[in-house]
Amino acid sequence: MRNWRTPIGALDRGNRAARQAAIPDGQAAAVIPPTLALVRRQDKTPTGLPKSTMIAQRVGIAALRRGARPSLFPFIKVATGGMQARPVATAKISQDDGHQILVKQRLQRPVSPNLGIYKIEQTWLGHSAWTRITGCTLSAAAYAYFAAYLVAPLAGWHLETASLVSAFAALPFAVKGGVKFLLGFPFAYHFINGLRHLWFDLGKGFAKPSIKRGEMVLWTSSILSGLYLAFGL
Repeated sequence: MRNWRTPIGALDRGNRAARQAAIPDGQAAAVIPPTLALVRRQDKTPTGLPKSTMIAQRVGIAALRRGARPSLFPFIKVATGGMQARPVATAKISQDDGHQILVKQRLQRPVSPNLGIYKIEQTWLGHSAWTRITGCTLSAAAYAYFAAYLVAPLAGWHLETASLVSAFAALPFAVKGGVKFLLGFPFAYHFINGLRHLWFDLGKGFAKPSIKRGEMVLWTSSILSGLYLAFGL
């Protein structure tokens, strides 16, 4: 009987020596090589069973232990079911109440930056905006005069050319100059900036220094032209 306190290596060496002593000299070549014997010894456990059998037993025991543990899926199912079963209630509201709710929601929205945070030449003196402003001013003045001239016979107004010239000549010099400047400046600005946009259509003048110089020239020439049309003619 093997003494388990004895090192396994010593027992293996003793067993190998006993087997070699029992083999006759003529059969010494049939001795199993040490490496092959080592492999065969490693294929078995101290109990004599193959290692594959022991591994299968361990895997089966581990599977049984995992199966005995409580599963988490029931708890997850209960939690998920509770989250999905939230009741939803709807209520009819009037159009005024809906509008008030919309107004309150708009007050909570972020406000766009104020135009005052930008440079004044980029917002208040922008040539694109003033082209539209001057164009609308000239159009509004023309439509107002044509509409008044159309209804003048029905309303008893005298908007003939001779009547307008005599009425305008009777005004003070400053008033006449102001009226002509209010019409001359929009015309000059719109005309000069229109020529500038034709230059843009050729693909030129888009550099920042050119744009800044063009803005200064545009405003200066428009104001001078408006003053000339107001007081020079």
